[in-house]
Amino acid sequence: ASSQQPAGRRKNCCLAMADVFSTARWRHLRATMLLLAAAPPCGNGDSTKASVDDGGVTAAEHIVQFVDEDGDSSNFTIEKPGALRWCASRHSFGCRSLRQLSLDLRGPCRYQVTYVPPATGVMESYAIIAQPPPGPIQRQLVLRLLRLAHFAGISIVGSASIELALDGGDSTLDMFVHQPPFEFPVPFTLPAQHGNQMNQVPFYLRLPGNWSNANITGLAIVERPEDCNVCTFSAGQGHSARRLLHQIRPEAFLDVEVPRPPFALPLQATKEASCHNQTVCLCGQGIVNAFRQHAKPSSTSLSLAILGPVAYYTPPRVRFLEDVFRLGVRTFLNPGWHGNIRLLCENCSSSNRVAIHALEVDSKCRGVVQESLAAVAAASKDGQIPENVDFQGFSDNGLREVARGHSSDGTSLACLPPGHGPCTGHVEEAFSFGRPQADPSGGKEVTFTLEGKRRLMSKERQALLHHRSALCFYPVEGDPSGWLVGFLAMHMDG
Repeated sequence: ASSQQPAGRRKNCCLAMADVFSTARWRHLRATMLLLAAAPPCGNGDSTKASVDDGGVTAAEHIVQFVDEDGDSSNFTIEKPGALRWCASRHSFGCRSLRQLSLDLRGPCRYQVTYVPPATGVMESYAIIAQPPPGPIQRQLVLRLLRLAHFAGISIVGSASIELALDGGDSTLDMFVHQPPFEFPVPFTLPAQHGNQMNQVPFYLRLPGNWSNANITGLAIVERPEDCNVCTFSAGQGHSARRLLHQIRPEAFLDVEVPRPPFALPLQATKEASCHNQTVCLCGQGIVNAFRQHAKPSSTSLSLAILGPVAYYTPPRVRFLEDVFRLGVRTFLNPGWHGNIRLLCENCSSSNRVAIHALEVDSKCRGVVQESLAAVAAASKDGQIPENVDFQGFSDNGLREVARGHSSDGTSLACLPPGHGPCTGHVEEAFSFGRPQADPSGGKEVTFTLEGKRRLMSKERQALLHHRSALCFYPVEGDPSGWLVGFLAMHMDG
């Protein structure tokens, strides 16, 4: 124990979450997660509960022991009904009876125990727990200490009492493991000389399920399934996700933005991509409801969930279309449209999509060429023409210069760029989007099919038939914006 004024106490912290990996190790993962949650099985095989009981303390819990960072050992015992005693190996501390106990967070699941003297003029003493090490086991030890203090009638203060939900909060915690596991595609981190712009982009995940009645309090990518526990988001960890504000179909999926973790695999680690254990970990209320067709709306307990592994892919490299693609639209007999677009692409896959987005056009801007340049400038400014959009052999030097950001402010253009890039929005928000005709993996080109079977509305005809449209490439469906890879002109076709 150390005898000096403790550091300022931290505020409340979040409970944590989870991640998933391969089906082959699913039973082992499940057993590991249940152990780390310190939760007995519920009997139905897919969830468990760990609770902090305000009731009696068993005989085994009448003593709590740990070693602090100074190497001193501490023992907490109930010396008599209503009295808790703290003995430390540090000679200057000895044994003291407690009237009040303070527990504070000093990091993720790293706790400090502070002796609060009963009278003024006596210096506080504190111990930062070192053994067991920070993590779920240390948290369980602190839970036992809080139970012991509560049983002895000792006043409990400090941020840890809030984090452990002993100040009147709900202390029941479910653990849910989705089976079979989902798989979440994320891009490798590119070498610095090639990927400065793309490496700043967070990961975007699409979570299948009906999230209409779920309350997500946090999501993270963890390095190992074992790290999906109540310590994942404690003490202000910066790995929580941001729920994208505009949800297309919350009854079918949820789109979230996750900070790129420091352990994200680099492009050179393609061999490690098949054997890593990085997992998506979720925390919130009503999570189980999202995956059960007939779940009761009242099933809203706080849960941790392991959803599945992240699957790394090499970011595609797409050649920008030099020629404007022309797409005929039928308006009378058999109305609709159909067209096949061929793109030169390396590392493309069946997960890729292309979409048609109408351009945001300034009424003062005259000419489709100037409209296109303004759209390119807006796309460059919004990061929608990353380094992976290739202009090799492109003859239009003016468009290429604008695409690489040399005129993104619009000062050298005849038309001011619109407020946002033309590929803003999920692929489902586009006028039309297409999938690859066949799996292009390993090839150098990919053909996408764009089709529709309805008549154009008058507003659509105004926007699409009199102006060019943006052709946008999406590496995966969950991305909130695409890459500008060309332009498309729609015309009447009978």
